[in-house]
Amino acid sequence: MGKKVPKPWCDPASGIYYTNFRVPTDLVPLVGRPLIQKSLRTKERRTARRRAASSASTGRRTSGCSSMSRARASSMAVCGDLTAPLPGPCARSG
Repeated sequence: MGKKVPKPWCDPASGIYYTNFRVPTDLVPLVGRPLIQKSLRTKERRTARRRAASSASTGRRTSGCSSMSRARASSMAVCGDLTAPLPGPCARSG
C-alpha cells in the first residue's frame, strides 16, 4: 500500500495553502503537539497538491532546513535548545 499524501487546505483569509504532518509518537512530548502545520507557500491548488505530495514522498517537513534525527531532537530537548532559532533561511531576524 502506498504512502498517504497529506491533503492541502486553503486558509480562507489569506488564500495560501497549508498541509499538516503527523509528529511521530515518540517525539510528541518534545514537540508538544501531534500535528505540525506547514505552509506550502502558494495560492494555486495544483501547485499546493504537487508540493504536498513531494513533501510526503521525500520526507521533507520544512523547506530550506535539514531534517533532524530523533537522537538530535532528544538531546536538544534535554539541553533546552528547542527554542533556539534555526540556522539559515528558517531563522527569523529581529
